[in-house]
Amino acid sequence: MKWVENLTQIERGLFRPMNGNANELIGIGRIIKAGFSCSRVDVTNAKYDAVIDLGGYKRLLRIQIKGVRDGKAISFKGGFRSGKQFKDDMEDRSYKYTREDCDIILGVDSDDGLCYIIPIDDIKDWKQTKQLSQLQYYKENWNLLLRLLP
Repeated sequence: MKWVENLTQIERGLFRPMNGNANELIGIGRIIKAGFSCSRVDVTNAKYDAVIDLGGYKRLLRIQIKGVRDGKAISFKGGFRSGKQFKDDMEDRSYKYTREDCDIILGVDSDDGLCYIIPIDDIKDWKQTKQLSQLQYYKENWNLLLRLLP
């Protein structure tokens, strides 16, 4: 079932960051429901959106949360909002996420809240996006977080 979205018809340019924030909160809530202590990172341009505290293991997992629309694809790119869409003459600042940036990519389907839990090492040899149909192994596979425990 598709969730109600933008019922008040907020202008798309204003609604887009609101929807991104909603995806982050949905992702964090789903991580917490899976039994992990998770907190949002409130630095707007950080390379990750949340951290999972593995207290007993004295380790934090850095989570990059990516919204997905219309069941299409997850992007593994960051930095594009600080790049050339603001000014045509600016250099492209986008990059593909690596282990230096985060530990997990968490795709959140904006239509229904389904989550795709993707360890960052798994995307190493992939292109910058991947269709959801190719990511079924990661769909709701919360046990993949346990794979990252020491």
